[in-house]
Amino acid sequence: MSRGVVSLYGMSWVLQAGARAPRSGASAVNLESTAIWIQEAKRAEQLRPVPHPREQRVVDRSDHWLMQLPMEGGAASAGVDHTASLASVYLQARESCSPQKASSQEQAFAMLAAMSWSRDEARDDAGRAWSSRLAPSAGGTHCIEPMLWWGESWYVASSGIVHQVRLSGALSEQLVGSVREAVYETEVTAALFAVADPRLLEQRYPGATSLMWRDAGAFLVVSSLVAQAIRCQGRIAGIGCLLDERTGAMAVGAFWFGGASVE
Repeated sequence: MSRGVVSLYGMSWVLQAGARAPRSGASAVNLESTAIWIQEAKRAEQLRPVPHPREQRVVDRSDHWLMQLPMEGGAASAGVDHTASLASVYLQARESCSPQKASSQEQAFAMLAAMSWSRDEARDDAGRAWSSRLAPSAGGTHCIEPMLWWGESWYVASSGIVHQVRLSGALSEQLVGSVREAVYETEVTAALFAVADPRLLEQRYPGATSLMWRDAGAFLVVSSLVAQAIRCQGRIAGIGCLLDERTGAMAVGAFWFGGASVE
């Protein structure tokens, strides 16, 4: 749908909702933005889980766009102390601030491991995967997987093992560049990207765009708490970057982090 169509369609929503036409000099951009928000709110009101037709193939975690990237190595264990409590001490100490130094490999891999770790997994009657992780997710779908940028390389975690993956130079620059722009920094040595594959969410909640962004917010907040627990600090970068047109996979946020100045 073109931007113009969105604008016209959105305007009809504004008028139907009883909004007044803008006074002379009011920004058309503001009207369009309001219209889009109203559209999203209307969709969010209608969201309900649906049964999955048994004749259709279930989209699984292994189908996630990130898990389809060619993986290399795998010797590095994604070890992390999952019993460590994110107690009130971490909540009280949490703050958004620029890293004072680069993170170690151990810290970076611990971030990746914690945010990909499942404490429990199951399947519903339709065969759709459900899991419980540190960050909550709509219906336990977890359409978001973490991807780590560290040491000028990309990493994902699968079955508790860290694997290096390769992205094109253009895509790497787009992702890292978007974080640089968001945090107003010229150097980003480590960042955890929230990569969403909407197919995992859509098969349970059709039209669930708003749920994906809510999941992204939860994922990034928990990432900041994990960083605090492993003596890192950083800032959330509100980015959006389409990764794959076929699946709709996209980066829906990132957490830029590094080591804290005081251990």
